[in-house]
Amino acid sequence: ATTLLPCGALLAALLISAGTGSGAAGSAAMLAFAGTSSLGLLGAGLLGAKLQRLGHQRQEARRVLAVALALGALVLALRPADALRGQPDTCHGPQVSLATPGAGR
Repeated sequence: ATTLLPCGALLAALLISAGTGSGAAGSAAMLAFAGTSSLGLLGAGLLGAKLQRLGHQRQEARRVLAVALALGALVLALRPADALRGQPDTCHGPQVSLATPGAGR
């Protein structure tokens, strides 16, 4: 993703930020997005560096990554199916609004 072609997660975070109705709440939303996505990117970079050092075990590393990718794809495929069946989202608590009460009135 680049600034000219941002990823979908960034666009969703921007929409959430814009929808808060407050500059401070929007900034907090973007800060939270930056913090959580940075951790994931850092972890992926560290994992990639570690796998590169294990060059002689590349075939095994590829198998592990393929299984991890398949499991991630399975989770992404099943979550919308649960929502269509009316099952509640179990990985998030009650929805919290970052908007200031009374904003936009």
